[in-house]
Amino acid sequence: MSEASQPVIPEEGPSESLFDRFLRWWRGEFDRDGAAMPSSVATGADATAAPAPSDPWTTPGWPSERILVTEAFFGPGFSTVGGKDFALELLKTLGVTKETSVIQLGSALGGMLRLLATDFGVWALGYEPNAQLAAAANERSEAAKLGKQARTVCRPLSDIDRKPRVDCIFAKEAFYLHQDKKALFRAVDETLKPRGSFAFTDYVSPSPGHDSPLLKAWRASEKDKPHLIDIGEWTQILTEKGYSVSVCRDITKEYMRDMAKDFEGFARRLKDAGVDKALKKWILAESEKWLVRFACFERGEIKVYRVLALKPAEIR
Repeated sequence: MSEASQPVIPEEGPSESLFDRFLRWWRGEFDRDGAAMPSSVATGADATAAPAPSDPWTTPGWPSERILVTEAFFGPGFSTVGGKDFALELLKTLGVTKETSVIQLGSALGGMLRLLATDFGVWALGYEPNAQLAAAANERSEAAKLGKQARTVCRPLSDIDRKPRVDCIFAKEAFYLHQDKKALFRAVDETLKPRGSFAFTDYVSPSPGHDSPLLKAWRASEKDKPHLIDIGEWTQILTEKGYSVSVCRDITKEYMRDMAKDFEGFARRLKDAGVDKALKKWILAESEKWLVRFACFERGEIKVYRVLALKPAEIR
């Protein structure tokens, strides 16, 4: 496909928000030459399409169809915004070497674990509470001959092994699904070595107790119930245990930009290769979920933060 035929996000109108532009683009209203994308490709509408093996709006967890569609959005081994590029950028900030012991909490499909193994020489362990994701992650690691070096354990995030203690624990958009943040951090603290690093990106509330009709719609659209706290609550949890917070940055705009890039790439592949009829409903369901999230980011109802904190040295 030529560069001239590739779809892009349209230019902003006088009173049009970034989300509105993105939504119009995703629906197929714009192409680089101004022509509309075919509606059957852009929206998944096809009267003759075979029914999906399972209903994406009612099927819980991570069946194979959802995993396949998610990897189509974000890249093989990844289930959230930014894919491999964002993961590499985040991992570089941790300063890990092949001697660093690392745990990822909420490791999903294991893409970051395998990057740690292949690009940094690290032996990394992931904890993933969803059995379907954990099984898929280990299948991918075994296929890459990294079954031992990038292994995933299926267990709740606050139920990680405290021994042996490790140099670094990190997560990417995993904690917002965990209700008891203090119990979660207690597990982290008991597992980190003195002077160890704790890093995460996560969705947070813009202020304590914030709620709105849009947030209610977001919670209703999520398969797993979210539990947001604001960034002040997070930093208080950390500093009460003596951690020094060296990075605490609002990355919402960058996250939105990466999300738009991910969806643009996906739409290009859709237009070029067509749509698997059995997956059309899953594509629609996943895109709708992310568009609700995008609306929350764009309108300030949810923030995305990156945090890096260092554990103090043990006092003897």
